[in-house]
Amino acid sequence: MKKTILGILIIAMVVVAMMIGNVNAANLAVNNAEVKKGDVVTVSVNTEETSQAVEFVLNYDATKFEYVADSATSTLGAPIVNASEAGIIRLVVTDPIKTTNAVTLQFKAIEDTEGAVFTASNFSTDKDEELTTTTATVKVVTETATEPENPGEETPTEPTTPATDNNEGTTTNNNTNADEKVGTNGQVITKLPQTGTPVFIGVVAVIALAGITLVVRKVRK
Repeated sequence: MKKTILGILIIAMVVVAMMIGNVNAANLAVNNAEVKKGDVVTVSVNTEETSQAVEFVLNYDATKFEYVADSATSTLGAPIVNASEAGIIRLVVTDPIKTTNAVTLQFKAIEDTEGAVFTASNFSTDKDEELTTTTATVKVVTETATEPENPGEETPTEPTTPATDNNEGTTTNNNTNADEKVGTNGQVITKLPQTGTPVFIGVVAVIALAGITLVVRKVRK
């Protein structure tokens, strides 16, 4: 008898444990854990089972994020959103025909922060799900322009090297023709002593004069 009672208790405990382990769980999540100032982040409450009614309260830092009006969405139609109090969103989504697995809200980042926390509370659905993940953190940074590796330093420009003659230190007179000669005084010699024909005429004249002299001598004898 005692063994029978003990067995029944063990089976009951196992059934209870299985029921507890199968409890549906919802969660709070963000689409990006780090955004730039001015970006929009999406905060979602996701349910495990499709529901016809979802309700919760979302707290956020209104000095770091700005709620984008009428941004709440779901397949249940237009949610009822109460955002009259800064930093608190009260949201109710319900539809007797349609179902949903998520409700999303959007927030614009307005200030830098190492971590702004979004917190969901007072969560309930028509399926009695529990919200197991109730917080999500988002970091906001300011986008900075890319700076050069050595700020303040300009890249020096290479000086333009003037074209020079291959023979350094030699001054070339561009007006001097290749056939002209330069004297020891540096002046261009425009007239050179003629050679060739004048010398030949002189030799012929000397020979002719010598011949005439010989003829005169013979005549005198």
